Amino acid sequence: MYEKALREVNEVLENMDEKYTKKISPEFINMMIKNMDLLYDFKYDITKPLEEQNLSEEAKTILSIIYIRYFCSEDEKLEVIKSMKENDLEFEKISYEKYNPDKLFDKKEENTYKIDKNLPVVPEKWYKKIVDKLKRFFKRLFG
Repeated sequence: MYEKALREVNEVLENMDEKYTKKISPEFINMMIKNMDLLYDFKYDITKPLEEQNLSEEAKTILSIIYIRYFCSEDEKLEVIKSMKENDLEFEKISYEKYNPDKLFDKKEENTYKIDKNLPVVPEKWYKKIVDKLKRFFKRLFG
């Protein structure tokens, strides 16, 4: 899966201004080219901003690492990393509240099914009455 993500990242970087791509280490670029899926067809649409491209989550993660590692100043790096940690903590908090093992089995679901004891009585069909009378008659006759 990362091979396809590397292909997407490569396509994004090829459509970036050269002043940014020169900041990325040649070793990283070579590793990316060596490991990307060359058969995967991904086209970067230059008419759309990066947020609107159909990028995989893995490609977005790789691009965020490139951004932090090669484009951010030290202050920006600290700010982005702090923001990422806060997001992770918030996600963990929400997940813990949702799947809290202490409360997981305490919650009892209410029975949403109610039995209506006042169901309408369906009259017996006329032919059913006849069949039942014939059964009783033959039962009495043949014992």
